[in-house]
Amino acid sequence: MAHFSESELLERFHLYIASIEDQLWKRENSGDIIDDIPLITIISRPEVLEFINTNKIHQQLTGYSPEEVRENSEAYTGNIVHSDSLKNVKKFLPEFYARQGSHKTMAFVQYAKLLGEQEYSPLITFTKPPKSPNSSVIRLSVTPGEMGKMSGKMERIVKMDQFRLKHFKRFQHLTSREIEIMKLLAYGHTNPRIAEQLFISRQTVETHRKNIKSKLELGSFRDLMRFALAFDLIEL
Repeated sequence: MAHFSESELLERFHLYIASIEDQLWKRENSGDIIDDIPLITIISRPEVLEFINTNKIHQQLTGYSPEEVRENSEAYTGNIVHSDSLKNVKKFLPEFYARQGSHKTMAFVQYAKLLGEQEYSPLITFTKPPKSPNSSVIRLSVTPGEMGKMSGKMERIVKMDQFRLKHFKRFQHLTSREIEIMKLLAYGHTNPRIAEQLFISRQTVETHRKNIKSKLELGSFRDLMRFALAFDLIEL
């Protein structure tokens, strides 16, 4: 197994959740996908505690079935997650999820009491804003000690694309507006058209284009298209 530094593991897990999200929203039955994920996996509404589905690993490690979690999310969360962690999650996650359409991924630590344990254990949780106002969100959780072990399994599940892996960190530096403009550029829109559609000046569009080119180190329109396709900004 390859050995990764902490920062490399974090980058990989950021990419895993983005890749899994892409697979989830292309399939109607989320259970078929998340049950193969070797991490605690929760799909919920952006309201944080309105759960839609959980996977087999989640049930094994918490003792709660997907049905039990859906029926009483508040009680389940109160029994599993430490009150301080729960308070923090309720405070910052809704605001983070409000940035819909963003490709930013967040990693945070929460403390949970897993099945058969007397003490709370740290779980590193990864999540990102929903793709649209009506989309659900996904959260992946793993213990710090399991991150390295799970990396190989996760790569097989998400079928890592080397271009995405190589450029994912760079892509995350784009703002939501830059991603929006990049998508329009990939579809062939001109600066005047983009300015009109987004209700901004042409000079602002040009500034965003320069920032996109600098952050992604683009040398041509072909390079922009590679990013747009790799990160699912457009469909052919």
